[in-house]
Amino acid sequence: MAQEAYRVLVVDDDPDVAEYTRTLLERRTGCIVRSVGDAQQARAAVEEFRPDVVVTDIEMPGMTGLELLVLLRADRPDLPVIVMTAHVSVDYAVGALRGQADEFITKPFTF
Repeated sequence: MAQEAYRVLVVDDDPDVAEYTRTLLERRTGCIVRSVGDAQQARAAVEEFRPDVVVTDIEMPGMTGLELLVLLRADRPDLPVIVMTAHVSVDYAVGALRGQADEFITKPFTF
């Protein structure tokens, strides 16, 4: 029996980055991907889309990806969360670790 494709939620306020990430995941891994532009949309999408993993940017207006990570851990502690950023700093890396991110990656990234 074939395994069902993973469902991935991409959260990034830069539409180009969100589209690039979505395209890579769909074409290279066969994932079912939905992208949203901010953390508030992400929280709603987690409930409706039921992703297997969330990939979130850190710097977003309104609520950062690290703040989203904390909320996701409270709501769905079992949901894997990957944090990504183009602005690498020790504070971001420490924040991701403290928030129990499953992975921390830097942009731009290669597949």
